[in-house]
Amino acid sequence: MQLYLGEEGKKYYWRVVDVSNIADVETLETKFELTEEMAKYVLDSNERARVEYDGKNLLVVIHVPAFTQNNGHYETRSIKFFVNSESIFMFVTYDTNYIVPKIEKYIQTEEANSPMMLLFLSLFVISDSFLPILDKLNEERLHLNRRLRMNTNNQGIWDLSDLEVGLIYLGAATKQNVVAIRQMRITSAIKKCTEAEKEELEDAYIEAKQASEMADMAASYSGTDERYVQ
Repeated sequence: MQLYLGEEGKKYYWRVVDVSNIADVETLETKFELTEEMAKYVLDSNERARVEYDGKNLLVVIHVPAFTQNNGHYETRSIKFFVNSESIFMFVTYDTNYIVPKIEKYIQTEEANSPMMLLFLSLFVISDSFLPILDKLNEERLHLNRRLRMNTNNQGIWDLSDLEVGLIYLGAATKQNVVAIRQMRITSAIKKCTEAEKEELEDAYIEAKQASEMADMAASYSGTDERYVQ
């Protein structure tokens, strides 16, 4: 998918690339003019959330809940952004591309008049995507606890264990996202941003912290021990 966004005279490209069927670094290097290091980041679905800036291009790796559950519990996958003054590339997979329509819908009401603004709006949407899942897991936890108090059985214990594993994944991912966005706030790339862009980044940071705090709260209620989070 490729969209031409921005104000007249300040247009830029938003290009979304699904790399689900791309397995080799060379294809990415040739087709999208990425360095070997960047291509390796793109193909690593478990790359930790992080930010790098080389003076021209900003790399952002951020985590989003995976669309499909694994063995009955939620996991997360990474999305990569490459941003400069003329374009923003967003690399997704079959398990993360569901977030793209959510971003498209959001920018219909929020003005994405620059690549950096689109990045910050996207980060807000990504952090917000954790909240309904955490709400759902809280409700399921309460239901399972009530059920187990009435009738302790292996299936209920396994279900509760799956839920707690999902909370560990989500909690670790939201913490990484907070650290990455905090790191982004002090990069030299942000010094070049407008006040409106900086405000949007702060909104994304606040939303990321809210998701992390909500995951912590859910984990503490469920009895999840964060010492096992890696």
